[in-house]
Amino acid sequence: MTFLSNIYALPPNVPFLDVDVDNDNLLFADGSAIRNAAGPYGVRAQAQLTGFFTGLIQLRQSPSLADRTRGLSILQRMSEPGETRLGYSAKGTNGKGFGNGLGSVLWTALGNRLCQEQALTRIEHLPLFLDGVDRDLMSDMITRVAMDILVDFTHDMMRQYPALAATTTTQNLMVWDPQKFDWVSKSCQLPFVGGKQLVLIPRSWVTWQPLMHPNPFYNRYTTQAVQDEQTSITLDGKIDKPYKWQIKADHPKIKQFNSERTLKDMSVSNHVQEYQQEVDQAYVPLDADEARSRILKGLPKAS
Repeated sequence: MTFLSNIYALPPNVPFLDVDVDNDNLLFADGSAIRNAAGPYGVRAQAQLTGFFTGLIQLRQSPSLADRTRGLSILQRMSEPGETRLGYSAKGTNGKGFGNGLGSVLWTALGNRLCQEQALTRIEHLPLFLDGVDRDLMSDMITRVAMDILVDFTHDMMRQYPALAATTTTQNLMVWDPQKFDWVSKSCQLPFVGGKQLVLIPRSWVTWQPLMHPNPFYNRYTTQAVQDEQTSITLDGKIDKPYKWQIKADHPKIKQFNSERTLKDMSVSNHVQEYQQEVDQAYVPLDADEARSRILKGLPKAS
């Protein structure tokens, strides 16, 4: 492993993720972390991610065939940003990207009733409900949509830590243009290390697993809603509560049940917003030591 701090003799606790430049690092940009991150870059990214996802939902629900065709094309043309060194790849830092298949899966998800009922409103909500959508895909989407912001952050870090600017190249990157609501090509001068350009990631944006994870949502909200619904008081004043294990046995498909129960309860309770508030209150940014530990330790392959 070859870390940035070793190459450039960086001080400890720099505000960006100290990555191994030769391989993908098994950490992931997380929408909930960005939502809670302090500073102007996090604010900009949150606004851009929200606008991107909201706009895609509008295109997906539009009666216009041209709008729907355009929206699908946006997802199908989105590619994995290898410059970040985040996520999974079979070897090195070049992943498979999105393409027609995965883009179509996400496009179908945007037509789900969860979006129509405004339960699923943010990119980071997708893993709660959608099979095959995990931290790696979410990280790729987030960093691609926020790429222009990450480039600005990288330029800022190059000014603060001049060693990063010792060797640079200028290449075209795919970035999101909110005004055009489409991908554009932008010429970017960036550090060149480990055989390719490098885009730096604010460490506070990164987690090792989704902060909004389907399993806690299932445990604490959707199955809990069933338990509460089925709890009663007997004639002798005792509480008759079903066992949580039995509820889970009756509803073993976690993401499917998350979807069904969330929709059922929307008129009385928005479980997604409740969980999001819980996540926000518990948020603690990843520190440099834990980030290094996670990179060294690695993770099992995403499911």
